[in-house]
Amino acid sequence: MASDPAVLIRVCSLCQLIHDDGETAYERWVTRDVYKMANGIDPPKSRLTYTYCPDCFSESADPLKAA
Repeated sequence: MASDPAVLIRVCSLCQLIHDDGETAYERWVTRDVYKMANGIDPPKSRLTYTYCPDCFSESADPLKAA
């Protein structure tokens, strides 16, 4: 699988899903295998940046809202 050093792949810090920028108009978070098959890029061989997917962000923010 190819790796593009210019590509920065967003990975959820909690669930490890990967943001797929693909050609779709909606936000899509997928597993490493799905990302590799769809994009031809092996995430562990690429530059990664860590963030939160929408579901994990909501779960993490709930305790803060209650405080």
